[in-house]
Amino acid sequence: MEEVKIAVANIQINGRIKETLMSMMKKLAMGSLGVAAMVAAGSASADVYKNTVMQTTATGTFEGPLTMVYSGLPSITCPVTLNGVVTDGTNVSIDVVSGSIGSGFLCTIPSLDFTNAWVGSEPLSSFMDDTVVSGDVPVTINDVSVSPCTDSTGPASIDAVYNNNGSTINGAASTFTFNTAVLGDCTIDGTIEAVSSIPQDDVDVVK
Repeated sequence: MEEVKIAVANIQINGRIKETLMSMMKKLAMGSLGVAAMVAAGSASADVYKNTVMQTTATGTFEGPLTMVYSGLPSITCPVTLNGVVTDGTNVSIDVVSGSIGSGFLCTIPSLDFTNAWVGSEPLSSFMDDTVVSGDVPVTINDVSVSPCTDSTGPASIDAVYNNNGSTINGAASTFTFNTAVLGDCTIDGTIEAVSSIPQDDVDVVK
């Protein structure tokens, strides 16, 4: 009889150990899933495409006519070319590193200064999903230096609207549009778009 009691006790103890082990394994599994989810969320970054190929960093050239209105002067419309670098990440970097102003009436008045790059950084959440592609994305470019607009203020920020355009990746020229955007003592209007061949020279950003 004593042997039966011992056997029953052993069964109960083994059962408790098994339950404890199962509970620990479940907690470990749930913890692992939680860590994996946190890592995945933390590593989410934008997808930058050029020539339909995903890239960590892509360079692009954008050009088009921009109209500048400066106090005391008539409006000036000039062809503008800007060269930029787009870098993926949880915040997308948009840096303008060089550029030029073409010829035209009064187009010798404004000048671009790239002693320091013009820099922008927008959160991944701002950009369009890769199943949608096209859509307006507000962006801000900082440290912009353009004479005479920023002569009295120093480098300033300017707001623009970025759009991949098209229904497929690199399917149409991407654009930056300025809607009476304030830059120091000026306002800027117009659209610049990715130049040359599509999709070879187009840059798209999606999430």
